[in-house]
Amino acid sequence: MKKALFFISLGTLLLTVSCSRRSVRDTAFYPERLNLIDSAYNNYVSSGYMPHCVALVMKDGEVVYQKAFGYRDIEHQIPCQTTDIFRMASQTKAIITVAFMTLFEEGKIQLDEPVTKYLPEWNNPQILDSYDPATGAFTTHPAHTPLTIRHFITHTSGLCIDGFYDDIAARLDVPTHMSYDSIPLREAVRRMAKMPLKHEPGADFTYACNTNILGALCEIISGQDIYTFIKQRVLDPCDMTDTYFYLPADKQDRLVTLYSYPKGGPLQRVEGIYQDFPYTGARVFCSPSAGLCGTIQDYAHFCQMILNNGTYKGRRVIGRKTLEMMQ
Repeated sequence: MKKALFFISLGTLLLTVSCSRRSVRDTAFYPERLNLIDSAYNNYVSSGYMPHCVALVMKDGEVVYQKAFGYRDIEHQIPCQTTDIFRMASQTKAIITVAFMTLFEEGKIQLDEPVTKYLPEWNNPQILDSYDPATGAFTTHPAHTPLTIRHFITHTSGLCIDGFYDDIAARLDVPTHMSYDSIPLREAVRRMAKMPLKHEPGADFTYACNTNILGALCEIISGQDIYTFIKQRVLDPCDMTDTYFYLPADKQDRLVTLYSYPKGGPLQRVEGIYQDFPYTGARVFCSPSAGLCGTIQDYAHFCQMILNNGTYKGRRVIGRKTLEMMQ
């Protein structure tokens, strides 16, 4: 591929970039331009705006630039390394969706099928009318439009987890992103069906954890747990050997410490589940919406596969026409 993809990983943020290992001049990447990456991220780290960063530039599948900045752990002054593992957060959605669409290619699922064909608990979706934050009580009316798989894959189902919808989820004991408890994905999606929707299915775009439903469908149709499914369909073919929902013990020390940047700073270490979910708790709930962790190299492989119209090192992961439809 002649296209270029620029990949930057920062804390919980993974942005993509691509590049090459031939001479910088041969690839039209001039040293003075690449050096701007150094100056930018050294400045971000030294000013306390960001704790760490790994930057990777590739062209035609070859690495032309890769560096780490800052500290994996500020308190213990452990430098960030290029092989460090980051929480992929919502970049998880892209991997799960590509894996899901391989089932579509095989004719095992249709996008306009009612989701109740596989998940009967979604047979009575309700639209939120009112919510009392003091008591947690809410009123609803029935949705007029049946939920289809396409609604979830395009984030038009009406599912919402922002603001007080997150409070409702907590009151209903619905895990959306992470959980310390022993809750299988299928059970999490069953509980999620109790959530009131923000709007009529198909009426608007509301970005939420819709991909959890796709993950549950992957498990039901394939008969495999979601990690085994994506490992066979996406991770292994793309040589993504450091990508997991829950990290093996021998790789946990490569996970970067998570920090937040409140308005006005300074950086603060995040406490709780977003910090330690990759290695503590029951390690059962695998969130298809935000639960994967991995290296910048792994995600670059995935992005290269997309740029290659669905292949990686000659291995077909997903069809070109399917990718075009998704895009």
